[in-house]
Amino acid sequence: MEDALKGGITCLQLREKELPDDEFLNDALAIKDLCRRYNVPFFINDNVDVAIKCNADGVHVGQEDMNARDVRSLIGEKMMIGVSAHTVEEALEAERNGADYLGVGTMFTTSTKPDAEAVSLDTLK
Repeated sequence: MEDALKGGITCLQLREKELPDDEFLNDALAIKDLCRRYNVPFFINDNVDVAIKCNADGVHVGQEDMNARDVRSLIGEKMMIGVSAHTVEEALEAERNGADYLGVGTMFTTSTKPDAEAVSLDTLK
């Protein structure tokens, strides 16, 4: 991650689906400190509790997670909220619920999410 930060990334999102929350929190705290050294915003994927506990810059949620309005009620105004969207309808709903940004995709097929359907360029536009 430090190589990526040195290389010029402008945002880092930590996504962890397997670790218990206490281990995830420990990793998040260490990575947040690293991001602070490089002045790069730090986001937590899916886990609002860990985002709050580590004082992340933001949290990103998917369609199967909590909606942005509910996330905002937990985190207040200090953190940004990102929402994954795969359709125009999902994007508009996320915006209505207070999302600060959208993550749109999958744009290309990937081995990391073999069941994901690619979003067309027309849908993105």
